[in-house]
Amino acid sequence: MPSLTATWWPWSPRLASRLWVSHRRHRFEPSSDRLVLFTDPDTLRDGRDDWMATREVVRELEDRGIAVVLWGNETRAEMELIQSDLNVQHPFISENGGGLFIRHGYFQDCPVRGRDIQSYDVLDFGRPYHEVAEALHDVALRHECPVIGFSVMSIEDVARECGLSLAQARLAKLREYDEPFRVADSEPATYSRICSALRRFG
Repeated sequence: MPSLTATWWPWSPRLASRLWVSHRRHRFEPSSDRLVLFTDPDTLRDGRDDWMATREVVRELEDRGIAVVLWGNETRAEMELIQSDLNVQHPFISENGGGLFIRHGYFQDCPVRGRDIQSYDVLDFGRPYHEVAEALHDVALRHECPVIGFSVMSIEDVARECGLSLAQARLAKLREYDEPFRVADSEPATYSRICSALRRFG
């Protein structure tokens, strides 16, 4: 839905269908000539409707010793399913840089300052989701910029607004760092005003 590009921030509604597949087990061995490709899923998919062709490209990169590290606006749950589609087990970065997720055992040593959750060591770069959502709505109220964020939307609302299935919308709402939102006022000046206010707020 390109028409939402300037309205939703940060959010990309283009999501692939998901299919759970078996993994190869990857273990990173430090090397001075190790190459890493950082890419967001939409760029990697390049407009294709499924992951088949992309999976072949990723496999070729893996065969050449290039690690594909995904980053994007997707949640951890969404990233996990994309990695499953691509048969990738490397670390990934979710929600526009909110957090780096490294599977246990990927590195020989645990990351410094990482926290242990489920099967990951996590490096948090963003603030917790509830703080971000609360700050957004407080700033919006203070500056009289009405917004509608994921935190106050139902799964059905997210699916309808973003053109997602209910299953995709459910994963998109499992946020840990950032709050996609839509400015209720269609005036561009309103959007600029709240973004400036958020930057000042930090």
